[in-house]
Amino acid sequence: MRSKRSHTLFPINDLMGRPLLCGASPSLTPSASYEVSCSTAEAHALCVSSSMLYAVHVPTSVLICRLNATELFQLATCHGLRGGRSTRTAKFMRGALEVHQCMCAPIWSVFRIPQIPTYFGGAIDNPEPLLPPSFPPAPRTLLQQAVFLQRWSDEFRPSSVYERPCAVCACLIYENVLISKPLSEVDLSPLVRDGHGVTRVERCHVGDPHILLCAKCDASLKRGELPLLALANGRWLGEIPDQLKNLSYAEELLISRFRRNYCVAHVNGDGQGFMRANAILFEQPVLQVYDVLPPPQLDVSETFAIIFTGSSKPTPEEYIRTPFIVRHRVVLAALRWLKLNHVQYQNVLISTTNMMQYEDDSPPVYIIHR
Repeated sequence: MRSKRSHTLFPINDLMGRPLLCGASPSLTPSASYEVSCSTAEAHALCVSSSMLYAVHVPTSVLICRLNATELFQLATCHGLRGGRSTRTAKFMRGALEVHQCMCAPIWSVFRIPQIPTYFGGAIDNPEPLLPPSFPPAPRTLLQQAVFLQRWSDEFRPSSVYERPCAVCACLIYENVLISKPLSEVDLSPLVRDGHGVTRVERCHVGDPHILLCAKCDASLKRGELPLLALANGRWLGEIPDQLKNLSYAEELLISRFRRNYCVAHVNGDGQGFMRANAILFEQPVLQVYDVLPPPQLDVSETFAIIFTGSSKPTPEEYIRTPFIVRHRVVLAALRWLKLNHVQYQNVLISTTNMMQYEDDSPPVYIIHR
């Protein structure tokens, strides 16, 4: 679907005093939007079809400085300049129009007067000249106050504020934007993969259940396509087990089989510091794969460093407040679960000898104090 073309705005000061062919007076608004360049007959027909259009003669040298590529191509066509698809660039069109020796029939530029909105969302067909605002402004009438309160109420109603997940991609969408459809009217066959079915939430009563869909997923299912962000498109990993929840950053390093980046962590004196990590990735990175976990402490110290800044050396209480402590029981429990449930950890050897190289409830590497 093509997006709507944007029109170039011209200040009225640039159009005043130029030859006017037909249409409304352009002196009532601060700007006008460029529509098209055309011949005298076509400009007359356009101005007759709409009271918001008027045609003036603007030199080509003025137009080419403001128009976008699409408008420049249409202007070049009026002058008999045509080219291939590769020449439809703003730079090429401007150059061609600059060197063009114009012997063409009169070409008029058609502009549209923008509608002036009112307080109530409508538009004035016959705008009046703009006047400077008076100060202090007049108080709002009761009707204007009621309209304002009604609009505010509509913007902050629960359906406009609450978010609910899409049944296909689980993305949180505002409730008033979600599309509610009976399950019998939705074709879920694009979500079915070979050897798998489709799950659904628990039903508590008899009837045709409704599901909530976002606009993108609804459009993809109507076309019989699998939505890109659908959970069925390999994006559902399941519930996180308790053994892998609340792991510190250092504990995640110890249970990871792959190591390809270096990390330097900076902790300030109150334990509420931040972490900086640099990852250098190449097309064929030097990837280190561990078959024995946790890795030896020497390997971790080569890729991970902690810098502590403060007036005094960190205390054990400050260690606990950082995300860099290692808890033996947590690391061993996570490795045992991964060995039983993760296909890439089936042949991993859990080394208690390497685990004893790390102090319990302490950072895995020596801390540099500055």
